[in-house]
Amino acid sequence: MTRDDPELGPEKQCSACGEWWPLDGEFWYFRVIPAGTPARSGGKVYVRSVTVRHVYSRCRACWSERNRANHAARWLARFRECAASLRLEGRD
Repeated sequence: MTRDDPELGPEKQCSACGEWWPLDGEFWYFRVIPAGTPARSGGKVYVRSVTVRHVYSRCRACWSERNRANHAARWLARFRECAASLRLEGRD
């Protein structure tokens, strides 16, 4: 969802935290898809005629928080796996 603030200009609402942030690179990640890039729609392939600027639904703060949580979970799973294998090796 977006809205236009008279002082800050266009703003977008983060889907994760619900906060409104100015629609610029400081608060949001963008993905630019240049014109001439192949794309698919409804099973048909076409070439984009215009450049598309896609704004991600989560703000930068929520993305970094999510990435930190995912990294910690992966690290903990690997740690537990290594600890279990070491315990099994010690029993031989």
